Amino acid sequence: MMNISIIVKKDDNISKYIVMIRKITGISILDIKKSIQNGNPIIKCALFKNDDSKETVEKFITELINLGANLIIMKEENNQIEKVSAQYLLNRINGFKEISKQNQQLDDIMYGED
Repeated sequence: MMNISIIVKKDDNISKYIVMIRKITGISILDIKKSIQNGNPIIKCALFKNDDSKETVEKFITELINLGANLIIMKEENNQIEKVSAQYLLNRINGFKEISKQNQQLDDIMYGED
């Protein structure tokens, strides 16, 4: 399982980020602001545990990058922690989606579509 933490680096556009982050995550404005100001993660999750986390993380990263945010993404996997790029994480999510789609197609062939 891969756990990730996403930190939004503090800059002059915090207000734009807060609105978007609240819309996606439902986290309170005060908690978002504190996390950004203190350099704490906004999102911490087990990425491939369920579809909701993948979708939320993908949307979160894409929207923040579009707003010009600088992100720090930490990946914990196999008891190792490392910093990764947003592109790396988006590629992992897309790869997982593709594998899931192929597995579903195989299941449909083997067991028939419902």
